Amino acid sequence: MLLLLRNIRRKLMQNKKIGSYLLYAIGEIVLVVIGILIAVSIDDWNSENKKKASQSAYLTALKSEFEGNSEKLKQVRLINQNNIQSARALLQLMGTSPNKVSVEKLRLLVIGTIAAEVQYRPNVGVIEEIISSGKLDLFESDSIRYLLTGWSSELTKVQFQEKEEVIRFR
Repeated sequence: MLLLLRNIRRKLMQNKKIGSYLLYAIGEIVLVVIGILIAVSIDDWNSENKKKASQSAYLTALKSEFEGNSEKLKQVRLINQNNIQSARALLQLMGTSPNKVSVEKLRLLVIGTIAAEVQYRPNVGVIEEIISSGKLDLFESDSIRYLLTGWSSELTKVQFQEKEEVIRFR
């Protein structure tokens, strides 16, 4: 292709056709500009596809993390409900004659009440990675970015409430 263009340019210069040569030069410049524009648009398209793929991967990872956290929260709630039931049963035994309560039952109730002090500690690896690596701009939705950045403060608030409840009941 370059050889053909070079030959055309050489013939035009040898025949001293300046007008035709200028037209040829403008055409060559236009072809180069079109080539550059095509290359830039392909690069933009590739970048956008990579961004969408990365966003999709992060959304999938976030979904998985939140589903795991939801299951963990259900387990923590169940354990804490069992602790509360054991504590209530233990309270009902207070004032009861020691002869009426078996040592085994008392042991099980005490263990059920104090053995498992469970607090909710969700996984936050994906969210922390997104925030710390500056990948929040992958998400076009302002509400998603707001929720992701606010998640840490919500967890801190819940942990503070848990600590307050523990202090209150001690």
